[in-house]
Amino acid sequence: MKNFKVALFISIISVLFTGCATNIGNRNTTDIGRFMNLERNSSTKNDVYAEFGQPHDVNWIANDESFWTYYYTKMQMSGATFVPFIGLVAGGHNTDTTITDFYFDSNNVYIKTSSQNFTKYVNQWVGLSKAVHELATDTKDERVATEMDKLGLPFDPKIAAGVRDIGAVAE
Repeated sequence: MKNFKVALFISIISVLFTGCATNIGNRNTTDIGRFMNLERNSSTKNDVYAEFGQPHDVNWIANDESFWTYYYTKMQMSGATFVPFIGLVAGGHNTDTTITDFYFDSNNVYIKTSSQNFTKYVNQWVGLSKAVHELATDTKDERVATEMDKLGLPFDPKIAAGVRDIGAVAE
């Protein structure tokens, strides 16, 4: 009977920990095959859109060049979150984030890709305050909408809203 209780306890804890995982962003950026379908100095923004979908951010740099940014974050609640009283102070998420940028020349031709991956712990209170700040000041959706309109590509506000507070875990 004691072994049954221990097994039940471990099972419940396992379900709680695995049930608290969240993925945010574009999972396609983890698929190497999609990158292989693009050709530098030949593929266009439309080709990148076809492979990866709507970008999460668009930035313009010198000489009408630009880059599109895609985020993908896997978050899992930290074990400290579940400890009574300690969880109130030390609770949070462990994050694994990939940021992928596609660079384009002034003719909208794909030049290169850069990608960075990092892991970090985000305290729940710090993350909450950063998320509130991000939601109040974020303009990524406006930049993406402008770019999609300019290219005649569809803009999905739900995709844009899904990464509005990504800076809380990605910066």
